[in-house]
Amino acid sequence: FAPKVYEKHFDSDGKPKCEISMKKKRPVFNSAKARISNNENLNSDEKRHVLKTNKKVAKELANKSGGTKKKIKNKSSKW
Repeated sequence: FAPKVYEKHFDSDGKPKCEISMKKKRPVFNSAKARISNNENLNSDEKRHVLKTNKKVAKELANKSGGTKKKIKNKSSKW
């Protein structure tokens, strides 16, 4: 590595700086929740109700479309 690049990516002990961030998983971003939470026209009860309804609709759609992937059985070959 070039000296500047090395300093940027490794600390003084020689450990990668990104090692800490690789251990943490980023939470899934829920855009609907963000839109509803930032809506100033809704009070807290209305926000709670809308979020609950949104979650219910999303679950129904997932179930209707086969939400989870079905397991494929291994077929034994004739050979």
